[in-house]
Amino acid sequence: MRDRVGPSCLAAALALALAAPACAQRLALELTAGAAVGRYSETGAGLELLPGPSFGATLEAEVSESLAAYAGYVRSSFGCEEGFCADRDVTLTSQGAVLGGRWSAGLPWVRAGVTLQSLDVDAAGAGESTDAALGWDLGAGIQLAVGGRTRIRPGVAYRRHGASTDRSDGHAGVLALHVGVAVALGGG
Repeated sequence: MRDRVGPSCLAAALALALAAPACAQRLALELTAGAAVGRYSETGAGLELLPGPSFGATLEAEVSESLAAYAGYVRSSFGCEEGFCADRDVTLTSQGAVLGGRWSAGLPWVRAGVTLQSLDVDAAGAGESTDAALGWDLGAGIQLAVGGRTRIRPGVAYRRHGASTDRSDGHAGVLALHVGVAVALGGG
């Protein structure tokens, strides 16, 4: 299933890019990087506080002065040391497409959307992947203007999605602290 997540992200971003010029004042590309912690229900553990890298790329179409639609790709990893992870070196990686809306009124911003994400479990070289499943994406932060076309957006994001295997029905939740850099593309 992992091979289908990348093309679905590309298709979502392409659809947004093609539809946006008709109603958007401007397009922007945002790149984010930071650290994430998370929880996988099938580990028998709570929130795991072993951070891993988190990054993403989204294309935004501004539809009004304070509202934008976004589509892109996010990937967040975190370690696991409780439950079935005890005494094992386990890394969990949630990755896939995001699609939603972002509201901003000057300094603060919030966003909400849907995800199509899979979860990879790497336990000391032996791995397992879940099929991509729907979930949701929430985020909030502040936006700082740096010149006319660039915005710095520190923030926090929470994503939760299904993460079922052949043996069980589970879910994954990821909490990421990140800094984004959004650059306006072209006009506006």
